[in-house]
Amino acid sequence: MSNDEQVMSAEELKGCPFISCTDAGSSVTETYCKSRGSRYFVECHGCGASGPLADSPYDACKEWNTRSDALIAPHLAKIKRLEDELLKAAEMNIQIIEANKVLAAACRRFIEDALCDESLEVSDTAGSEGQRG
Repeated sequence: MSNDEQVMSAEELKGCPFISCTDAGSSVTETYCKSRGSRYFVECHGCGASGPLADSPYDACKEWNTRSDALIAPHLAKIKRLEDELLKAAEMNIQIIEANKVLAAACRRFIEDALCDESLEVSDTAGSEGQRG
C-alpha cells in the first residue's frame, strides 16, 4: 500500500484547530517547490489555515493530526480577545446604524415641516396680494 493510499484509508484528518473556524472540512493540497519538487500540506476549507509542508500526502496528514495543542494554547486567549473586540465593534455598528435611522427620520420631519411652512407663506402671500388687487 502506498503512502497516498494510507492517507485515504488510514488517516482521518482532525478538524481545524482554530476556535473561530466553522471547519468545513480539510483536504491535502499539492504544491511545487523548485528546490524540493512536489510538497503537500493540509488546508482547512473553512478558514484557509494550513499545516506544514511535507514530502507526501501521508506525512502532511500526520503533521496536521499531530499538531501540538501546546503550540496553539498561547494564541487562544488572543483569539478570544479579538473575537470579543469584533463582537463589541459589531454591536457598536448596530447602535450607530440605529442612531443614524433616528437622525434620518428627524431630518426628514424637519425638511417636511420646513416645506410645509414655506408653502403656507407662499399661499399667504398670494392670498394677500389677491385681496389688494
